[in-house]
Amino acid sequence: MVLEFLSGSVIQPLAHAGNHFFRNLATPEPQRYIRPRPLPHQPETRDDRQHMELDDLAKKAPVWAAMPPREKAAILRKCIDELEFIAYEGAVAACQLKGCVNGSAGEETLGWACAIGMIRELCDSLEAADGPGKLKLEGGELPAVEPFPNTEHKNGKRVKVFPRGLYEHVVFGGMRGELWLNPEAASPPSRAKTLAENKSGGVAVVLGAGNQVASVFSDIMHLLVNENHVVLCKFHHINDCVGP
Repeated sequence: MVLEFLSGSVIQPLAHAGNHFFRNLATPEPQRYIRPRPLPHQPETRDDRQHMELDDLAKKAPVWAAMPPREKAAILRKCIDELEFIAYEGAVAACQLKGCVNGSAGEETLGWACAIGMIRELCDSLEAADGPGKLKLEGGELPAVEPFPNTEHKNGKRVKVFPRGLYEHVVFGGMRGELWLNPEAASPPSRAKTLAENKSGGVAVVLGAGNQVASVFSDIMHLLVNENHVVLCKFHHINDCVGP
């Protein structure tokens, strides 16, 4: 965008200043793109080692499922400490693998930060579930929504789950997330009922082939906490440099 004014105008000095200002906005300095560079791959896991790992995990599945929520949260908080320690190194490795602009690892670092934030949320939920009575709901229970037009499906009560806390209200203002319960559910389940249903989910395998490390962590954490699985993560050979 460039402003043009007639010669001889009394505002000619302002015109020159405007032209200079908007010309600089329109033509920023080109950013240097750093091309991807291949990184050493992790050694391939032998078949016998994979079977041994799976057998070992299968033995630990009932132990994980029966573990009290607060103990699970304590383990996950230790994982957070480890992730914070290696996050920048992992972000730099991802930039080398995929390429980046001006050598900035900001976008990749954000992915690690999102993964850490998600684990913290899960820890908060686990710690809140380890106690008597009903789970504390920040937004409370909301009445059911009327059935949708031309359908016979009945909706249950609603629970507001997002945004939560000052940060989410500021950053995600105007957005809202709810859980809609089954019509048969009189209210959200109590802690005792939730813990009583903590059955082992067995062994799950996550294929870490995504180009965002946060998506791999989210799959692992969902299976661990929400589905009660123990998890084996197998990175794709293209991005195994950001793995263990």
